[in-house]
Amino acid sequence: MKRKITIAIILIFIFAAISGLLYLNNVYLPVKVKNRLAKALEEKLNYNVRIEKMKYNPVRGLIAEDIAVFDKTEDKENTILKIKEVSSNILILPLFTQRKIILPLVHIDSPYLYARYQKDNTFNFQRIFQSETPKRPGGKNKFSFLIYKLNLFNGRVVFEDERFEPKLSKSVEDFGIGLNISLPKDFSYRVHARVTADKEVITKLLLEGKYDLLAKEAEAKLSLSNVVLAQYKPYLKQLPFSILSGNIESTDFTLKLKDNLLSLKGPANLKTLNLKKEGYGLSGNMIATPELSYNLKEKNLNYNLNLKLQQINLTGIPYVETINNLTGEIGYAENKIIAPNLKFRTLDSDFMLNAFLEDLSNPRLKIFLSSEQLNLGKLGSILEFIPKGIILEGKSKLSLDIDGYLKDIPANSKANFEILNAKLENNFTNIPVKEIRGKVTITSQGVKWENLSFQYLDSVYTANGKYEDFKNPLFNTTLNSKDLELVSELNTKEDVTRINRFEGKFKDSKFNLTGYLQTKEKNNPYCNLTGDFIIETSNIQSLVSTDLAKELQKFNPKGKLDIKATLAGNAKDFKNWRIALKSSAEQISIYNLKLTDFDLILEQKQGTLYVPRLDANTYSGRLTADFIYNLKDAIANYTLKFEALNVDLKKLKLDTALKNEDISGILNLRGEFTGTDKGTASIQGQAYASIKNGKLWQTKLLGGLGELFLTPEYKQIVFDKANADFVVRNGSIFTDNLTLTSEQLILQGRGSVGFDGALNLNIYSKANKELIKESPDVRKFITAIIGEITSAVSIKISGTLKEPKYSLSPIPLDIIKNIKNFILGL
Repeated sequence: MKRKITIAIILIFIFAAISGLLYLNNVYLPVKVKNRLAKALEEKLNYNVRIEKMKYNPVRGLIAEDIAVFDKTEDKENTILKIKEVSSNILILPLFTQRKIILPLVHIDSPYLYARYQKDNTFNFQRIFQSETPKRPGGKNKFSFLIYKLNLFNGRVVFEDERFEPKLSKSVEDFGIGLNISLPKDFSYRVHARVTADKEVITKLLLEGKYDLLAKEAEAKLSLSNVVLAQYKPYLKQLPFSILSGNIESTDFTLKLKDNLLSLKGPANLKTLNLKKEGYGLSGNMIATPELSYNLKEKNLNYNLNLKLQQINLTGIPYVETINNLTGEIGYAENKIIAPNLKFRTLDSDFMLNAFLEDLSNPRLKIFLSSEQLNLGKLGSILEFIPKGIILEGKSKLSLDIDGYLKDIPANSKANFEILNAKLENNFTNIPVKEIRGKVTITSQGVKWENLSFQYLDSVYTANGKYEDFKNPLFNTTLNSKDLELVSELNTKEDVTRINRFEGKFKDSKFNLTGYLQTKEKNNPYCNLTGDFIIETSNIQSLVSTDLAKELQKFNPKGKLDIKATLAGNAKDFKNWRIALKSSAEQISIYNLKLTDFDLILEQKQGTLYVPRLDANTYSGRLTADFIYNLKDAIANYTLKFEALNVDLKKLKLDTALKNEDISGILNLRGEFTGTDKGTASIQGQAYASIKNGKLWQTKLLGGLGELFLTPEYKQIVFDKANADFVVRNGSIFTDNLTLTSEQLILQGRGSVGFDGALNLNIYSKANKELIKESPDVRKFITAIIGEITSAVSIKISGTLKEPKYSLSPIPLDIIKNIKNFILGL
């Protein structure tokens, strides 16, 4: 019986439960509760709310399906929130005993939020934050509401910003929230989401933390990964630079709230950055670690920042243009910037930098910059004070120390260059200075160089000196080599540089120069110089280029010149220089031709160069000349007058290739010529030459004539006199009256000799008949006949001075007639 009663009670309970469940799911919840809940939510949210279905499940509890919050009409543009399903059990006992609606776990399945930021700077759900609808008079809350856990999953958020053209749109997928409330102590939470940045990159977000309700303290961790910065360009325009590309690969931020102090700390790994600001650029990777703290009560912000640079490239940097492979750390803390160990490459050189900057209101900078292999060529290309045409190449060690306030030139700055091997070229002499080695120190007070060695031409030099006081510079240096000793002292005040001392010796030459340079016109300084020189002319070849030395070698200059000279004028305006020069020498030689008691006076003024006096003794004779060079005309022109009297050819030949020939005589030569800068073809003038008491037959030019005279007697002829008038024009020397006289024979010639040595001469001969008739020699007959022949023969000389060629041009009838007359005359 009891069993039946028990079964009946159970059946009644089941029936009642089923009946109650059916009532809940078919009447109470879908009709009364659903409508009342929707209306309450509308009053709370200020938007329309639709709940499609409500039911109760004994296991899952109260379930609301297909919930929508919308404005005006439920369409794509007006729908704000849609939720597939919300479910939660309700604790029954507190509902009746404490009038509390306690939801131990609320599940929100597949919510969809459409957030739109509109052109009027409001959100499409703006009314949610407005004042609640006023409660009806007498109304009161009958129940309190409490949730212990919340699980939101499979969420999606679509965000659009209509302020931009085109509008910005982002979709947040896999949005989820986990909330765990432990009253009255604390609550913890976990939020995750992902955003598709492009087809291959997915941005992920994870925020998890805890809040202590009693202590009012919070702690959270925020992790971001694969944030493509270019996707958010519209929001980054307020930054002081443009972000062309880059992404936040990962973050590990820690946020804390304690004692009204909100702080954030942690690294952000930034990859493939490409930033621009005006003409500057930055690209590469870095890890940025900020430390922020904000006092909520006092409303002040403190922040530190550490940047760990990884292969950063900088562009648009003044002078150097680019800095590559910048690595190391830069820290900002307490009004200081610290860079303890930066490495980078620029100017084709590797550098290491330690920098410290403090007190940004009055910045003080400490820098140590070093390089083991500084490219001097690249450095020289950016130094504006190096003149154009100067090319520097090579390597040097560098250590740069700077310590001082930026408002002034730091007094404790120092740069040390240890030049390992360098070369200096210029466009003026085209002679490089090579093998430069030594130490150069630059400070705020000046420049100092020690044991600075270099090679110029074939000599090695060593320099020591200093350059003090940049405002009014003092320059002192010594320069030494096996051939050179130089000491110089210069000082500059305003735009005048005074040469107090510039003296020394080079091989057998000595020099002493004083004066000043005025640099009011920087590109054309004014010079006023006075110098005393003793120049060994053969030393000059050691100071010039190889090509020029070869040209000077042809002149083969020898001897010491004593020179006193002054020069005044602008450096580039050489035509208007004022020059006064006196030179003398006991003996000098050019082309091995000796001049003794040499004396020269040279002047230049008002665009004309004068040599009013040039005197010298030469081979028992005397040489005098004067010279005028007109620089004012568009084509510079000159006039030369000279006279060489009583020159002993027997002595002269000893210094020529004819020294072994039997040649002698006294030479007198006078001439006057004009010409221009157009070259030797412009030379015009005339000259007269005579030789007396001579022996001239054994010159190569005349010796060839003897072979054409067919008889040995002619080889014994001695020409003791010669004279000729010459005219110079069109690159050649012309004569119509060349005469060589001997007792037996007279040679007459006409023609020309070119400046290039080309010969075009015709020689005629005339024998002394009376002398031949009186000769007892049996060979006189043949000799006389030949004499008559040669008097009727023109000898053509062609070829060159080095290789003359001879040919006969006979006149047959005259030859026969002359022979006949000579025989009858016998």
